[in-house]
Amino acid sequence: EPLLILIPYAAGTVLHDHALAGWWLALTQAGELEPLFPVKDWALGPFLARFRPPTRCYLAADATGLWAAIWASPWVGGAIPGLWVRPDRRRTKAALRAVEDGVGALLAEWPVLVVVTRAPARRDLYAHFGVAFSPAPIPALFDGEAVWLGWLTADTFVRRCTPAVAGVAV
Repeated sequence: EPLLILIPYAAGTVLHDHALAGWWLALTQAGELEPLFPVKDWALGPFLARFRPPTRCYLAADATGLWAAIWASPWVGGAIPGLWVRPDRRRTKAALRAVEDGVGALLAEWPVLVVVTRAPARRDLYAHFGVAFSPAPIPALFDGEAVWLGWLTADTFVRRCTPAVAGVAV
């Protein structure tokens, strides 16, 4: 795998905003925008605004565009994270390393990440990394759908890969 560097998103820069707009278009065309973001963020303007400070966002790109994004927005004393990996990069060691490095960077900024998922099957996947979940979903929390809340701290985070040599550029 090539050297991995997660780049912090610099809101308001032409290059980074263009990359996010391209990602929004790709998500829209692939039908991945709706399951990943709430209705209020489906239009391009609100989508871009979602990633402006105080949200932190890390991006990974290759010759065909963004292939990974991990972000978190402050909430109470922690942050609510989100992540996406392009389909052709999913289930690869590079994707695992990008996710782990991104989570590590977010946990360096916030003591707890509050994980929100609508997909019951994802709870088992997230648990492999140390996420603990509430026993029952919260009804109607995400666009009228029930969600499970989980939490992850630096003490419970389980890495599967060695951090990238270059680490996360912050």
